Amino acid sequence: MLRRRLGLQLTSLGPTTLERAVQRRMRTLRIEDWEEYAQHLKRHPAELDALVEEVVVPETWFFRDKAYFEALAELLLHPPFRSAAPLRVLSVPCATGEEAYSIAITLLSCGRTKNDFQVVGVDVSQHAVARAEEALYGRRSFRGTDEEFQRTYFHAEGDLFRLVGRVRQTVAFRRGNVIDSLFMGGLGQFHVIFCKNLLIYLCGWARQRAVEQLHRLLTPEGRLFAGTAEISLFLDHGFAAVSERYPFLLAPAATSGRERRAPCRPPAAAPSSTSQQSAARFSPPTAPPPPVRETVIEQARRLADRGELDHARKLLENDSLPATAERYHLLGVVAKAAGDTAAAQEFLKRALYLDPHHTESLHLLAMLAETDGDLRAARGYRRRLQELAPSSDLGA
Repeated sequence: MLRRRLGLQLTSLGPTTLERAVQRRMRTLRIEDWEEYAQHLKRHPAELDALVEEVVVPETWFFRDKAYFEALAELLLHPPFRSAAPLRVLSVPCATGEEAYSIAITLLSCGRTKNDFQVVGVDVSQHAVARAEEALYGRRSFRGTDEEFQRTYFHAEGDLFRLVGRVRQTVAFRRGNVIDSLFMGGLGQFHVIFCKNLLIYLCGWARQRAVEQLHRLLTPEGRLFAGTAEISLFLDHGFAAVSERYPFLLAPAATSGRERRAPCRPPAAAPSSTSQQSAARFSPPTAPPPPVRETVIEQARRLADRGELDHARKLLENDSLPATAERYHLLGVVAKAAGDTAAAQEFLKRALYLDPHHTESLHLLAMLAETDGDLRAARGYRRRLQELAPSSDLGA
């Protein structure tokens, strides 16, 4: 039922999360038998909503991953973002609102007025949306920010802090499911979409539908800010990277054939020399023509996109193929999608052996380590990613 409603990949929750969530609901309802609860769940649709609230536990804070907001500020220097009125930004999933409000504060700090932009936050959790609309936060929401930030944008209410009205009124929140085409289709298009920590929790069909929805929601020249553990998933499904410094910054790519993987260049900058320099930093150099062997990799990629994971893996494990980081990274993605995390980690480590700077493999390895609870390994992969960041081009 959770898979049908949310597209949830249950293994992504960890081995006991779902069991504990069901047990909490059974205690609340004073139900002792698992089968009785299953029947109750089938008879009462509202109970599924209650179970969703137990399963979906948001973890966020203001200006989490500050590089995302630095990239957003730089993006505002370029058309069409500079001239868009109003500039429309989507935060999905928005959780309890900290990300959406951080976006609004960034835009206000860059000189935008409340009439110049619209921020929309969407989340499947009614409880999270209600908290976001209330805009009342505890100290855990301020990790990584200073007291000046709190004094400028919040009023103390006992031990909590309420966001000032001039920021609250720039953000609208909605309860909705990203895989629900009827709901998402009613939101219109956005110039910028923040989508972090969503795809990693979805099963294959739901992940595909979510990416398709986001692709439709994004304007042709728009930008998507992806979670670091999900970059490769977007790159495999119709998006392209546009920045070395900000690898999470993606754009819509062509949707058929080899062109789907080609990098999308941003619009040309205005005559201003500052804008010209910034726009140039967003555009990677033209890639050389792909070698013939990528035809096999592309075939495997299309098979994986259709859910034919076994066929894709067999194609990639052909010993006649050259040993490349791209091949083993894709093998890792396919193995992870099939639920074989041990094999996925081995493939990704092999990709890193062949190319120690393969950031997509580092991102996915960090996510897998965190899922396994190996925080030491995850920190190691994150540290390597941070060490690679200074060599990038955007904003250098």
